[in-house]
Amino acid sequence: MVLRGILFTRFCIDFLLTLLACLFTAFRREELKRKLSIYATLIYWHLKLCPERMGMLERQRRGRMLLLNG
Repeated sequence: MVLRGILFTRFCIDFLLTLLACLFTAFRREELKRKLSIYATLIYWHLKLCPERMGMLERQRRGRMLLLNG
């Protein structure tokens, strides 16, 4: 339970820093918008208390790991 709290805090900090970076670049950098979307999804998942039916699936595509809603 402590680990989940630490991860949630980290996701929130990363989300806020990425949001700030997106604002400074006027949302023009695709990689920042993608990261912001991933962090938002992770935070939402944690706020819903990590339900299994909403788990994250890993999928390999062009050498990148993508997070998809299940």
